[in-house]
Amino acid sequence: KARQGRPATPGKKRGRWLLGVLLFLPMLFSFGTIARHGVLNMHCLLDQVAACQAQGSMQAGERLLAPVIAEFIGHPFSTALAGGLTLQLMLLWLVSVLLPLGMGELSKPDWDLEWLVTLPVDKATLLWARVLERTVVNPAGLLALWPSTTMIAWYSGQGWLSPLSGLAASLLLLALAAMLRTLVDTGLRLSLSPARLGNLQALLSVAGVFPMYMGMSFGMGAGGFAHGWAAAMPAWSGWTPPGLLVRVLNAASPAAALLPACLLLAQALLLMWLGMAMLRRQLRHGVVGAGQREASRKRSPAVLPAGQWRARIGTVIQRRELTLLMRDRNFMVQTLLLPLLILGGQAVFSGQARDLHALLASPALLASTGFFLGSYVLMMSAFQTLNKEGGALWLLYTFPVSIDQALRQKAQLWAVLALLYPVILFGAALAWLPAWSWQTAGLMLLALAGIPLYSMIAVALGVFASDPLATEATAKIRPTYMYLYLLLTGLYLTALAAGSVVQQLVFVVLTVALALALWQKARD
Repeated sequence: KARQGRPATPGKKRGRWLLGVLLFLPMLFSFGTIARHGVLNMHCLLDQVAACQAQGSMQAGERLLAPVIAEFIGHPFSTALAGGLTLQLMLLWLVSVLLPLGMGELSKPDWDLEWLVTLPVDKATLLWARVLERTVVNPAGLLALWPSTTMIAWYSGQGWLSPLSGLAASLLLLALAAMLRTLVDTGLRLSLSPARLGNLQALLSVAGVFPMYMGMSFGMGAGGFAHGWAAAMPAWSGWTPPGLLVRVLNAASPAAALLPACLLLAQALLLMWLGMAMLRRQLRHGVVGAGQREASRKRSPAVLPAGQWRARIGTVIQRRELTLLMRDRNFMVQTLLLPLLILGGQAVFSGQARDLHALLASPALLASTGFFLGSYVLMMSAFQTLNKEGGALWLLYTFPVSIDQALRQKAQLWAVLALLYPVILFGAALAWLPAWSWQTAGLMLLALAGIPLYSMIAVALGVFASDPLATEATAKIRPTYMYLYLLLTGLYLTALAAGSVVQQLVFVVLTVALALALWQKARD
């Protein structure tokens, strides 16, 4: 008899926008809170406010320092504070350039400009439209810049008009970022081979982490060395586009903002004109540089004689996944190296690296750190399981196993790889601690137990979010489900921090039920 399976539940596409709104608002609020704390921390340290020096930062005693904050709003910034805010905008602007370059666009075998130039449109019009599109469609840059410029406008006394002023200022900086991004990827496409482009993209994805966490470190703590760099900003930085932007937002009157606004507009127009001239020069010989597909011949592997065997790890599908990981250096860096850089960058730039003894003294913090490392590895790997198939998606239908079995084997592989960092961290902590307790061991086991569960959740959400056959890199995955995965990860971190064992066990049971339900839906 033909086995009849469970009928699949039809997808609900109409409510997808509601999920995106519900997940975007908390993220925007989180970035806004970090930007707000950044402005207050720099005012506290760079302006040497006596009332908050004892607290260490403004938000540490915000209720006690409410009169100081109220007096700060609407007054011109000091030279030191304006220089610090200029440095922060420079770093966040650099993030808006590097993150889109490291998101997978350079490693694509097809370059959309090669067929865009065949349209009946002038090349200059096409290039300007490309820059305009990258100005508007840059969610990473908008999330990085808009909260900071809004907070600068708010503390300059603009009130509820601050979001609009911040948006206009962010779009101006994003236009310059789009021009530089177009110059960089066009020049690289015309001069480098596909193999070198893949390696360079791996470096760019790593390079984007440092300015991101350095820019956010102003709002994460008052002990990072980025505040020292902000205090040492030279006077000429105030005449750069970010420095002039701070002056315009902080101007006491429209008359005071006229001169910096004119200089800012003149600099922006000049830079855009120079960038377009360089683009036209890059494309003077056409849009095809090196071939995007390189052919290579490799020697066939030697056949083992009869009677000899070679040890192999895992199933055929798992070995195939490992082979793809070893070939794609950009994927390897984002999966295995980026979590360490993100956690280490947050500790170094915020000054928390000096308090490593606090990590060992708190079992909940230690377990949460280990779980964060493993869950972030899963977000960059297991979440992309179906998406990484790309045009080879049809191969999954030819294997002598069902698709859900193939995905289950991939989830098992990534769960094992994601467990490596927590196991190393917990082993080093147990070796360093003079004595360990049952509470520490229990939290470690709870954190390790969550990694396989979230591997199933990541693969299931990746099935909902992925479109492997999409031509554009930004359309291959819906970021809403990635934010949902981060939200679920935060809930498990909350369970690890709960003091009650009963609450922790209940949440583990609920997580198991959630993982099974999502897997059933993904299999359908």
